This record gives sequence, structure tokens and C-alpha cells, in this order.
Amino acid sequence: MKQSFAWLAGFSLLLLVPCRLLAWGDYGHKVIAQIALDNLSGPVSAKIVEMINDAGYTSPDQLVVDGLGEHDSQEGFPSHATMMDISIWPDYLLTKSDEFKRMTAPWHYLSMDRNVSESEDKEAAFCRNNDCLPVQVNQALSNLTDSSVSVKQKFVSLAMLINLMGDIHQPLNCSDEGDHNGTEKYFTWNGSKPISLHSLWNNLLRAGPPGGSPVAYAKQLEAKIKPEDRAAWESGVASDWAWESYQIADDKIYALPAFKYGPQNVKVDSLGNLILRAGSPVVTRSVPFPEAFHSDDYRQIVETQLEKSGIRLAWLLNQTLGK
Repeated sequence: MKQSFAWLAGFSLLLLVPCRLLAWGDYGHKVIAQIALDNLSGPVSAKIVEMINDAGYTSPDQLVVDGLGEHDSQEGFPSHATMMDISIWPDYLLTKSDEFKRMTAPWHYLSMDRNVSESEDKEAAFCRNNDCLPVQVNQALSNLTDSSVSVKQKFVSLAMLINLMGDIHQPLNCSDEGDHNGTEKYFTWNGSKPISLHSLWNNLLRAGPPGGSPVAYAKQLEAKIKPEDRAAWESGVASDWAWESYQIADDKIYALPAFKYGPQNVKVDSLGNLILRAGSPVVTRSVPFPEAFHSDDYRQIVETQLEKSGIRLAWLLNQTLGK
């Protein structure tokens, strides 16, 4: 029965300028942040509230004004922002601040080629100048307890960590087969305008599934987590989780018959760059929405990745800030 992705009908399938930087959309990041918040220890939760309030930011626009400099005007002023609020700030800044985008855009993915071996050093092969997901997850985590890091920088690191822990669990942020993480593979759905493979996975939760609000859906997902799953998830490091996401993309997404190697159903120039017209890709033919995406198996992939992300984020914060 085609019901697992039925809630996709509630949002407009967006794809203008292809983007491989935003994972899960605002809704998904907020769900992950809420799961993490529900699994923090009391003292660590209090530390995070203090960290947010001490920075004094009430909106991401203040970070845009500050750029990457120090923030003085509101230091110590309670912002009343929550982990859910700041979980989406790094993505917002990518669209509002050229400086922030130049510096942080590569942090949101690790483009591992298909058929890479498990034993290969992925960061050496695919991470330039430490600008990639696993390295930046570790850097953000380290900054939280570094006495030389300013209050403002700790806040930015906290927001980045929350956001990047969502990104690292989005399968297409960690795998690439010559199509820029699925941004150059297109199909149509219910006669709509073409949408890229990556954009679909980024926006699966845009309209919100049956759980309603991010808080309600987070509670719904948490109720499904088994103790043995939690114990298994609370282990490893960022590179392990990136590899886990890579394997999902490799085995469950790219392996589908609908997808071929490299750019698909779009025009590219001699360098392989996507040809755009009025900001939209020039599509050569329509490809139906993959039937497999209607299955419960793929809904389960989405839910499990959100659950893992939230539990692991809480685990990292409890370990780091609970000392």
C-alpha cells in the first residue's frame, strides 16, 4: 500500500538552485534537537541553557551582523532560544551570509565516492583542509570545553554541532557517485516539476508527518526506541556515523534501478556543471518517482536516522559537558 510517503503530498516539491547543504529541512533538525534534549542529563541541560543565554542571541540575523567577529552588545542577555531554535541557524546563515557560507558550506557533507572500501582513510581521501562533516563535528564538540574559545564561539559551535549531527545522518550527505550527492539526479512525482534525489531526502519532513509538531513527532519516535538500540547507538565517532550513512545511500538509494551513474536526466556543460534556466535545471526527460520510496522500508530508514541522530547528539553532549 502506498502510504509511507503519503505525507509528502503536503509540501511543494522544491528545486530551484540545487543545494546539497541542507539536510532534513527545519522540521527534521528540530525533531533531532528535541530527541536530544529529552535525553540530556539535568546538569547538562542546564549548562546548555546557560551557554545559549550567555551568548545573548535572539535571532540568527544577529550572527549575520556579527559575521565571524565577537559579540558584545547583548552578552549576558537571556535569549530564550532553545536547542530546537538554534538547530536550524547554521542552515539559515548559509543563505544570508556569504562569509559564513564560504567558511562553513563544506562542513555539511562528506562526498565519499561509491564503491570506496571500508578500510580506506575517508577523511584523507575526501576531506579537504578539514572542511567536511566528521572533522567539523569533532571540532565543534572540542570547542565546547576549550577555555580559549569565547562565549560567542562556543554558542556557534553548539549550534553547528546540533545541525551537523543531523546532517551526518542524512545518507546523501555522505555519498556521491559523480552527481554532487544526488543533486543532479532528477525525477518527477505526481506530475510535479522535477525534483532532485537529494532535494527529496532533504525535504521529506517539510510538511510534517502524522506526528504534527516537531515536539510531538520526536516523542512519537522516542517511544519506538528499544533499550538495545539505544545501547548500540551510543558508541562510535563521527567518521563511523558518516560511513553508516554512506552504506545506506550505497545499498538502499543509489542502488535502485531508477538511478544511473553520474548526472541523470539533466543537461550539463562540458565540465559537468548543471545547466540552469531561470534558476531551474534543464531536464531532458521525465523519470517517475521511484516506487521503492513508497515502501515502509524507506520510511523506517528516515525514522531510524532521526532517532540515531538525536540519541547520539545527547550522548555526545552528556559525555562532553557532564564532566
